[in-house]
Amino acid sequence: MQGGPGWLDIDRFDIAAKADDAAGPVNGAQFRAMIQTLLEDRFKLALHRETKELSVYALVVAKNGHKLQKAKDDEQPLFAPGKMGQMTFRKMPVVALVNTVSNILQTPVIDRTGLTGFFDYTLEPAPPDPNQMRATGAASPVTAYNFGDAVIAAVQEQLGLRLEKQKAPLEITIIDHADQPTEN
Repeated sequence: MQGGPGWLDIDRFDIAAKADDAAGPVNGAQFRAMIQTLLEDRFKLALHRETKELSVYALVVAKNGHKLQKAKDDEQPLFAPGKMGQMTFRKMPVVALVNTVSNILQTPVIDRTGLTGFFDYTLEPAPPDPNQMRATGAASPVTAYNFGDAVIAAVQEQLGLRLEKQKAPLEITIIDHADQPTEN
């Protein structure tokens, strides 16, 4: 997403809404349309979509091949964050990793692996090195350690995948207008 007033990144709102029971069950497309109408009404939200050439990371299979394990049919899907940034994926498609890494790096990530199906894998980014912190004189791990860089390295070393910087056309949502809502 791009555009919109600065408060969109800061302010948080609780929205309680209920669909009309007389209309019957609501499918995904109907639900999205209802939410869009609610946002247009309460926030005076106006937006449009356009395609732009953007800097992205492309997730590709490394030269020596991937290290993902095919999921077992009887498994249930699971994403479990653990200690020190560990992330366990069970019976998940590669797009789950793409979305997770995109959120961590705050940069679009696209799947160019060609891998289909469901996989089991664990990603364990290296923790901050206390010796590096002392050597650099950093006051805290935040200044001497970049979690995003640790994730990029772990993806390559542990999963046999690589993140390459590229330019790619992406459809993005442009926020043309939004007002802060008034009380009910």
